[in-house]
Amino acid sequence: MSLWERTAYAASQRRRRRFSWLADSRDKSFKTHATAIGQLAIQWNLLHEALGLVFLSVMQGGHGNQYAQVWSAVPSDGAKREMLLAASEGAWLHPDAPEEQNRRRELVRALVKELVKAATALEDARNNAIHAPLTVALNALRPDFGAISPDISLNNKRAQRLLNKDLLAEFRWCRDYAFVLGVFALALHESLWNPQLKLPKLPPPKTKDQDSGKGTQR
Repeated sequence: MSLWERTAYAASQRRRRRFSWLADSRDKSFKTHATAIGQLAIQWNLLHEALGLVFLSVMQGGHGNQYAQVWSAVPSDGAKREMLLAASEGAWLHPDAPEEQNRRRELVRALVKELVKAATALEDARNNAIHAPLTVALNALRPDFGAISPDISLNNKRAQRLLNKDLLAEFRWCRDYAFVLGVFALALHESLWNPQLKLPKLPPPKTKDQDSGKGTQR
């Protein structure tokens, strides 16, 4: 370690002791929670990319046309979902189309509405996970030493919603359901381009107890 590196490290340690009340997210205690939150953030973003494909299908546009540009130009996830919902509500009015074709369009419209509703409901749990401050118990004399919990010292609303919950189970459940919704969105996208494919069904979210198995602990 060079002299400059030793000096910088010593300075960082002094600052850390001075502000010891501020938890460091790089501590090993946070590793499992940081992984779960990071996976959730990635899965949430992938879900909205899948919703973007549904939007392109509804608008009957391809990957590189102006509809893709419009979708990507909207910075808010909520606004994107509202745009998808509006597209599905207004793009299926073909009074001269065969009855079976119109019936399928009505089913697709209902599925898009159901998908948007499920993603919007999931967003609150996602926001709790992403935006709630967390803290680690640093008092070695306490039985919860090293445990991660929501930091409610300033009455943060997101942290309060996570109080007394199994944080890892909460984060993993949210991550896993975002994956389920993304898979459903891709299946819906495919069925819109291929009328021969059967329309998918949106599975309901699992309970937290159902998500406690080995497969969700990745």
